[in-house]
Amino acid sequence: ENTEHIARHLHTIKSIQEKTGGFTEFVPLPFISQNTQLADEFTVKKNNEPMIFKVFAVSRILFGRLLPNIQASWVKIGTEGVKNALSVGVNDIGGTLGEEKISKAAGSLFGESLSEEEIKKLIYSAERIPAERDTLYRIPNKKNLIIQSV
Repeated sequence: ENTEHIARHLHTIKSIQEKTGGFTEFVPLPFISQNTQLADEFTVKKNNEPMIFKVFAVSRILFGRLLPNIQASWVKIGTEGVKNALSVGVNDIGGTLGEEKISKAAGSLFGESLSEEEIKKLIYSAERIPAERDTLYRIPNKKNLIIQSV
């Protein structure tokens, strides 16, 4: 996959969203290739970290208000990666997981779970304000917007 492929994919998603309004968020997931048959057979490059941040930033610009929620997965890019992603257009973090096996089996070096407190600290460290949300991006309880200094 090269930048032209990525651009075409993003424009396809935008076109679908313009027609349907059906997406609530966009979650670009980097391919974890270390322990996969696909990588072995086709020499797939390892995760290109700079590219995922470019995808986050370009997605924010391209989708704008049409698709306002862009999510980063800490399981795929780690907590430092998520912290950086929050500065290039990401406004949502993949949440807590009870058990994660797929990324780990593929070679991800990042954890299986983060506590609510760890996620809040991560968000504050990126100078953002955490808010619990439901699957439609509604904040069910405004008390969840707790502003505190880090």
